[in-house]
Amino acid sequence: MFRRDLFKWATKSTSLACENLMIAAEALGLNTCPMEGFDERRLSRFLGLSARCHEIVMVIAIGEKSHAYIEPPQWRRPLDATVTIL
Repeated sequence: MFRRDLFKWATKSTSLACENLMIAAEALGLNTCPMEGFDERRLSRFLGLSARCHEIVMVIAIGEKSHAYIEPPQWRRPLDATVTIL
């Protein structure tokens, strides 16, 4: 197996594990948010990871939302405006 194939497999597997972590946290009443735009090099140094051997696939914030948070109203388009049943 080539290194890039192994990297692709590991990244996909890690992403699925992250999804399961987020679902489990939500089931425990916690809120989650995957984050983009982090400084990978700086975070790797902070965590003591080797840039040659490690790759940060995802950063996930997990916690409880503020009691002052007000859920914005949600709306959905009617099903018949979106789906055509053949």
